[in-house]
Amino acid sequence: MYASNISLDMHLKDASLTWTKRLKIAIDVAVGLDFLHGGVVTQDMVIHRDIKSSNILLTADWKAKITDFGLSIIIPINTEIDFVVDNACDFVVDFGLCTGDQDF
Repeated sequence: MYASNISLDMHLKDASLTWTKRLKIAIDVAVGLDFLHGGVVTQDMVIHRDIKSSNILLTADWKAKITDFGLSIIIPINTEIDFVVDNACDFVVDFGLCTGDQDF
């Protein structure tokens, strides 16, 4: 796979990245994460832990590919998990989701 359109972060402010392309990219990433997170019940689960626009590469036909698995963890098949959170409040504190101060 050659990512001739480089990473998503290089295109986000580009007007040529239409909303149709953005939706297609979002769907590609969601399908990829579903697969990694156990969309196939006969494989281990992979939790990426570093999804961001610079870790999404784009091919010549604008297919999104998830990259940079350096922080990922593998959870063996049939492992019981209550919940996986790693410093989530560091990222959502501005929205009051961890403190209960949200006003939606």
